[in-house]
Amino acid sequence: KIPTSIGNCSSLTNLELRDNYLKGQIPATISNLANANTLALSNNLFHGNIPVGIRDMTRLSYLDLSANSLTGNIPDIAGNISKLEYLRLDSNKLSGDVPDMMCKHFEKSEKSYFSSDCDANSASHVSCNCCNKCDGASEQTKRYGECPSTEIKVVINRSGHPNDPWNFLQWSLLDRSNHSLIEGGLSYAERKCSESSDRCYVQSSTCASLSACYALQISRLITDSPSDLNIDISVFVDETEMATAFYRVEDFSELVQFGYSSKSGMLSIDHCDSIEICGNNAAAGSRERDIFDKLVKISGIERLMDPHTEEYQAACWIINADNDRIELSDTAHELNYDVLLQRYIVALIYLKTKVTDVLRSDQECFWEGIYCNEDNVTVNKIDLAGKGLTGTLFHELGELKFLQVLNLEENKLGGEIPLEVTNMWGLEDLCIGDNYFEGTIPTEMGQMKSLRVLDLHNNSLSGTLPLSIYNISTLKDLNMTRNFFEGTISSNVAHLKILEKLDLSFNFFTGIVPVDVFKILHLKELILQSNEFTGSIPLPKKNSYLLEYPNQLSRLLLGDNKFESSIPNTIEKLTGLKELRIDNNRLTGVIPTQLGGLKQLTLLSLSYNELKSIIPSELKNLKKLSRVYLHGNQLTGNADVIDFPQEYITDCGYPSVTRELFECNVCTICCNSLEECQKNELPYELLPYIADVSPREYTLIIWGSFSGLLVLCCVFAALVSKKIGAKMKKICILDALELCGSDSVYHFVLCDSICGWTIVFATIFFQVSLFFLFLQTSSFNNKASSDWVYGLRCPSNRLDCEDYNDTTPRGWISLFLIMAAYLMKDVIKGAILIYRATRLVSFRLFVGGITLVSVTSFAFLTSYFYNQAIALSDTEIITNSLILLFMTDFDEWVYQLIFFVSSNWLEKMSKEALCYERRLDNTEEDALIVQQEDVDSFTEEPSTNLSLFKYLWFVW
Repeated sequence: KIPTSIGNCSSLTNLELRDNYLKGQIPATISNLANANTLALSNNLFHGNIPVGIRDMTRLSYLDLSANSLTGNIPDIAGNISKLEYLRLDSNKLSGDVPDMMCKHFEKSEKSYFSSDCDANSASHVSCNCCNKCDGASEQTKRYGECPSTEIKVVINRSGHPNDPWNFLQWSLLDRSNHSLIEGGLSYAERKCSESSDRCYVQSSTCASLSACYALQISRLITDSPSDLNIDISVFVDETEMATAFYRVEDFSELVQFGYSSKSGMLSIDHCDSIEICGNNAAAGSRERDIFDKLVKISGIERLMDPHTEEYQAACWIINADNDRIELSDTAHELNYDVLLQRYIVALIYLKTKVTDVLRSDQECFWEGIYCNEDNVTVNKIDLAGKGLTGTLFHELGELKFLQVLNLEENKLGGEIPLEVTNMWGLEDLCIGDNYFEGTIPTEMGQMKSLRVLDLHNNSLSGTLPLSIYNISTLKDLNMTRNFFEGTISSNVAHLKILEKLDLSFNFFTGIVPVDVFKILHLKELILQSNEFTGSIPLPKKNSYLLEYPNQLSRLLLGDNKFESSIPNTIEKLTGLKELRIDNNRLTGVIPTQLGGLKQLTLLSLSYNELKSIIPSELKNLKKLSRVYLHGNQLTGNADVIDFPQEYITDCGYPSVTRELFECNVCTICCNSLEECQKNELPYELLPYIADVSPREYTLIIWGSFSGLLVLCCVFAALVSKKIGAKMKKICILDALELCGSDSVYHFVLCDSICGWTIVFATIFFQVSLFFLFLQTSSFNNKASSDWVYGLRCPSNRLDCEDYNDTTPRGWISLFLIMAAYLMKDVIKGAILIYRATRLVSFRLFVGGITLVSVTSFAFLTSYFYNQAIALSDTEIITNSLILLFMTDFDEWVYQLIFFVSSNWLEKMSKEALCYERRLDNTEEDALIVQQEDVDSFTEEPSTNLSLFKYLWFVW
């Protein structure tokens, strides 16, 4: 029992004692809980009257007294409770009329909910004109959906003055096995009519089988019947009157029989004809006929008579081929009837969804994806997730009364969710996500009182979220993501007291998210991203609004909406948060310092808002923070306040949203005002222990190392034994003029002309300056003057970035091959010149060799670094490399220009170069004998060495 001392807990705000075995009366002292806003005592054993003092609990917004044994009239408890929005009094033994003041209270708000035992079939006698739902003691037998076969309705029509002896009139609708389908009497009818009324019209109905045989049994002793009392009992089949019995005598008993007529194919009086079933003629009373009649009731006779349907195949398999041989005997009628329906429906699942075309003969409990209780009798779980099922859900599924788990996720099922699914009263998990379902959610789904998991994610469902969903007090997981739902979230969401996960993301919900959602203290995940919610972040601005916050909440995802507010300081109350996403909204203000108190936070995303000022240093306290997204804002200052997270994106790219460039060295990705992003690291980092090295500095390091190594190798080769030197001399058969390039100004280093040397150094300076210009614009760190092409796009509605860089190893290998084919000859010539310079101790040959090696090295490295900066595809790599290769031929273009300006001077320089080579080889006697053909070859127009290909690239 609840002790009377409960009234001493004056500060109590929530009292939830539902689903227990508490008994006795509800103590009157409970009205002393003046601060209580929730009182839930449903599903216990309380009896007696509802305490009238509950009306003094003025702060009460949620009152649930359902599923008890409370009696008496319903008091006007809503008179003083202006905040009461949710009231359940159903499934009790209450009587009388609901007070008018209570009805006026609940009619004021569309969001309110009130239920009582006002259903026409209820054993209680409650009259309510304002209830959202009328339940009763017979609710578990109530069926949603149309009758697949036929409907039989029994109507009592009484006229005249009622008299108590007439209350003993009874009737029953029986099947062929004398099992009662529905029953009633005048006593039941009188409760539905006003005592002062002279007329009463009450009907009862049930779904039946069009192929079966029935009897309406009417009997009882009637005495002292007044002369003005007339009673008519009529039987209707699908709104067609079958028979009517008139009673005006004292003693009577009548049996109205009707059944299947082979002539009309309908139910007819005094008929119970045989019917052809699966190729055999089945008379009434046979095993085949009994099974067929039961299946017709849930599937309809047309589907079961058509050999092309799955219903026909399943029925004939049970009747003819099934080894279980189900018998509907009188001794085990109900049990075997449930077994029959269960086996038939499981067979339909396999046939309709294309699991298999051949049914197994063993018990269905051993079929794939089918699980039963410990006795292997009742199917309580169907798990066919990811089996490639096709087709639709069918209404017969609603007959699996004992099913607890239905998991059909990740298949190809479509169509609408049948209303009959809501008839599975015991269902706890309904998981049909990741399919192709469409239409709306049946409103009756809110009556599935055992439901814990409702997962409809990734379908094409539409419409609004039914208010009845908020009545499923057992719900723990509500997943509606990736559909086409619209409408708003009701404040009744707070009634889902034990909800742990609410996922409404990727829909079209609008309006303001009620703060009441944070009254769900068991909430662990609140996912509302990618909708069209407006208003403020659904957190109270003051701590006084909520006395307690859901400290188990670990994921709060509100991104990609239209929230327009600052981030409330009360965010610090959600101490269990691990993921916080409020990105892609219209948030203003600053990043609150209170975020530093969320010690468990691992992900923080505030990107694409209008946040300003600096990043608070308090974020340093978040030691577990590994993923941070702050880009797309107007933040300033330095972002290096977080210690090396795994992923950290800010607006440290160029151009910047603000005038001041945002600084961040620990960021992994930098974005600019154009929503373009790039990794904040050096893709060319060959020496990772050297920090902040630009491409130009890397080029100098690599060029110096390569040149130095080459010189050392050449010196070593020149100083070794004469045998090796002789071999090298045979290899180096080209003269210095040919090595320096007879069509290049570089061979001027072999001459004594100051003008020639000036031209050489000017050419080298110009080429190196161009290379340095490209290297400077290849630096990502020098953001203001860089040509760097940002290859990442970080969309506003996603955390992961898309990489638009399509370069592959094939492109870089092509670059290397092109460079090697074009430049390797110059590297080899330069190496030979350095070797000969060392052997002959010639400064001029050394300068020529170093020049060739340097220019080719700079060309190769510049092409690599510049492609790293701007190339996003393999074709761009090749195109850029060919353009840069043109710069290596600048010395030949200068030579050609000199030829056209002063060919005589050029002839003189060529003779000097040839003489210098002869003197080095101790052949001075040949220096004066220069063959005319040699001179002619020097003075020929050098354009023959310049291909049309180079001219085209130059023009391009």
